[in-house]
Amino acid sequence: MRSNAAIFGGIFAVFQGTKEGLRSFRGTKRTDPYDPANTIGAAGITVLPMALHPVTRKVLPHMFFLVAIDGVNEAGIKLY
Repeated sequence: MRSNAAIFGGIFAVFQGTKEGLRSFRGTKRTDPYDPANTIGAAGITVLPMALHPVTRKVLPHMFFLVAIDGVNEAGIKLY
């Protein structure tokens, strides 16, 4: 359980850092409307190495779910 928590925490932290780096690189501001290109690009950069390693490949669906939750939250979509 600790190893899974470390994998999820580490990968999600890298995802958030990559997303902020892309936002800065592309010149979009935090006050701008939601830009899905940042989320999609960060997901591709972060999750792609996970697909190559057999140990982390089994958690890919869960990571995509976390990325989707983050995208919905950032877009401001209310699901309730």
